[in-house]
Amino acid sequence: EVIEYIKFWFRNFGIWVLAVAVFVIVISATGFRKGERWAWFSLLYLPVHIGIHMVIWPWTIPILLVLMIMTLAGLFLPFRTFFPRR
Repeated sequence: EVIEYIKFWFRNFGIWVLAVAVFVIVISATGFRKGERWAWFSLLYLPVHIGIHMVIWPWTIPILLVLMIMTLAGLFLPFRTFFPRR
């Protein structure tokens, strides 16, 4: 019974990770490459998602901190492409 419970949660987690990965790949391959603002705002979901996981599971902070830094760098390095000075 316990093994089935663990398998259920691993399967659920895998499906959610796959869904977020597809979300990021599709947006990155379409709008983000073209410099469209909606894509930048859509990918802003990732730091929020990672931050929520850091709060819920504090023991994952060392791993998620690296992902958070990479995500924020990926969003803010091309910032002027999406929001040019007028």
